[in-house]
Amino acid sequence: MRTRAYRPEAPNSLEDRSLLSGVARPLVNPVVISAAEFGGITRQMRVDFQMYARNGDNELLQTQLLQVAVRVPFGGVNGLGISINSILRNMEQDISGGVPRAIRTATNEVIAATHANLAASIRDGLVIVRR
Repeated sequence: MRTRAYRPEAPNSLEDRSLLSGVARPLVNPVVISAAEFGGITRQMRVDFQMYARNGDNELLQTQLLQVAVRVPFGGVNGLGISINSILRNMEQDISGGVPRAIRTATNEVIAATHANLAASIRDGLVIVRR
């Protein structure tokens, strides 16, 4: 006896498809963050890089940035810590290679990654920024 594999079919009528599209909404209530709070996060990241420029302690910089990144809603889920670690590794290589303005470039990249992470959460409906 021959058996067939089950193959689910997509709904054929327009009405059935529109019902499915209405179900795809966020499963959690959005997190509300103020613009001032987010500005404080980016200011603290800049301060951490300024301290690194003075003391040159890579581990301290990484620890401080990851502590600040935890305050970004859904940052851990979206891989913000991984992005920051990658940027810091590139910065260390650039400093070793004598690339000019490596710290400033890394600062801008970390802040851009943080902004991109928040923008993705806003697009997904997980975060609302209040003014």
